[in-house]
Amino acid sequence: MTNDFYGWVGKILRVDLTTGRISEEPSKERAKKFIGGMGLGAKIMWDEVKPEADPLDVDNRLLFLTGPLTGTLAPTSGRTEVCTKAPGVDPPSCTRSGIGGDFGPELKYAGYDGIIIQGKAAKPVLLLVQDGNVEIKDARHLWGKDTYRTQKEILNGYGEGFKTVCIGPAGENLVRFSAIISETGYAAAKAGMGAVMGSKNLKAITVKGNGGIKIARKEAFKDICREVRRLLLNHPVRKWTCQGPIDVTVAFADKYRTKNNSCFGCPVACRSWIEVPGMDSGEMMCLASYYLWLGAKDKEAWEGKVLADKLGLCQYTLYDLIRWLLECQKAGIITDKNTGIPWSKIGSSEFINVLLSKIAHREGFGDIIADGASKAAEKLGKEAVELYQAYFPARNTCQHYSVRAYPVVLMQWATDNRDPLSDAHDWTCLVYWAGMYWPRDEKGALNPEQLKARAREAYGSEKAADAFSYEYKAQTCIIIQNMSRLKNSLILCDWSMFPILTSPNTPDYRGDPDTERKLYCAATGDEIDKSEWMKIGERIFNLERAIMAREGRRKKDDTVADYYFKVPEEEVAVWELKRTPSPVVLSEEFEKMRNEYYQLRGAVLETGVPSKKKLQELDLDDVAMELEKLGII
Repeated sequence: MTNDFYGWVGKILRVDLTTGRISEEPSKERAKKFIGGMGLGAKIMWDEVKPEADPLDVDNRLLFLTGPLTGTLAPTSGRTEVCTKAPGVDPPSCTRSGIGGDFGPELKYAGYDGIIIQGKAAKPVLLLVQDGNVEIKDARHLWGKDTYRTQKEILNGYGEGFKTVCIGPAGENLVRFSAIISETGYAAAKAGMGAVMGSKNLKAITVKGNGGIKIARKEAFKDICREVRRLLLNHPVRKWTCQGPIDVTVAFADKYRTKNNSCFGCPVACRSWIEVPGMDSGEMMCLASYYLWLGAKDKEAWEGKVLADKLGLCQYTLYDLIRWLLECQKAGIITDKNTGIPWSKIGSSEFINVLLSKIAHREGFGDIIADGASKAAEKLGKEAVELYQAYFPARNTCQHYSVRAYPVVLMQWATDNRDPLSDAHDWTCLVYWAGMYWPRDEKGALNPEQLKARAREAYGSEKAADAFSYEYKAQTCIIIQNMSRLKNSLILCDWSMFPILTSPNTPDYRGDPDTERKLYCAATGDEIDKSEWMKIGERIFNLERAIMAREGRRKKDDTVADYYFKVPEEEVAVWELKRTPSPVVLSEEFEKMRNEYYQLRGAVLETGVPSKKKLQELDLDDVAMELEKLGII
């Protein structure tokens, strides 16, 4: 590391809401080992969040973290990692959720690489950050208001240019799948981050800054950024998210989209700005279509999307949650009468308004749902639990890509602490480019030989591209996990942008999987080679695994629900390939793959916990000492 501090701005803000104490601490000491974002989050959670802490306790931490590329010219550098011990995963675990938009860059311009929130305010508060000046403001007038109204009132009260993250009534009422929302569609979701914010009586954080970010090698950095933009131009993900892989989404987006939007610094613009006459406008991508996919017409579907954002509910969770509850209704476990929710009117405005309002305000049956699907299933009985497993593969997070068809995806699910695909799309998107429906009008962009070549370059073997085979998938999974930790520590967009494995703008669709390292070196002046770069990713992932181990995670927990070993996948999403025979997790193949994974990871085969030798090799001696002291290794 050079004497000057480049990329980062050098300070982390710490706010104790219990005492009102505001302080600053340097970020430089931890930067080289853990970079920022997800890596820095893992380090702080290891140091400060006790394994016995409840997610909603005052002792839990809520972290908003940027990285050395945030707010720079690096394409897609507008993201922020939110890290905490999350109430939305079961069992609760220290984990993360990314959020896009403009909040992260503005935080750096205001003078901070991140914010550590601890304690609990005696009354609802707002954290105001402007050019190094920080105030805890009374927010009682905002409590109970939706996220759209909250942001409007903050702008009216403090002026234009502030970027805000906030919670709605769902977060205030500690709904375990509540989200932290920014603008009209950016969300830190899935794991219940909104509930942690609500437990601290923190309604919103709003930031504004006029500072800058120093770059070590400016001309080289600009050249790399230009090349990255060239590689990302005409990226298929723009069509995929603006239109969707489902016919009704394509028709809806084409009818109501007035422009394409993007997060800070993104040349792809994968978000649709939707204007439905007589309704609130906003951004749409991916699971924003959840109610449309459940059969709602245009107006009702958009109403469901906007209402979820206003209340601060995770739309991804809502999709599978509703599908599971409809199965419970078909089975007679729940009815319109015993829940007060009109399940028989699915698709209507009445249904979505009643359901979401009851959940967000914990009214009646909504109070049961608000504790999360796993807890609700336990209360509804054995049959409900069996139905639940079909939609939630592991740790109370809803299905994301097929764990039965793709052994790599299975391995990712088995070894992570939440849905692992939300910030590691790269492998799935690579194989989608080779003949699956992504997007429909560009099907088959890669021929088999091109796919094998891209797999060899990124993962070391063409076997990585054989999507349905268990062979070489432990190795592939490890590389995906390490690369994803680096990407989400810088922080750059995962949504099939980074690592750049493919590009429609080069012969043979060749990308540049080493782009992140090049950007990091030019921005920070810290020259490290590829092996050392990957070692940092390995360090971050092993620290996460050590946190899991300290929380009680062992080999028996590194799996998915029994359902996926027993029930073949007869129905697949329309963007997936139907396979014959229908895939199911093969127990012997999975066990072999998992053991190979542990061996390659340097983990203890009997427990899955990182070994003392591996932790010391990764310069995590303090972590090794703690696990040894606890008798875990």
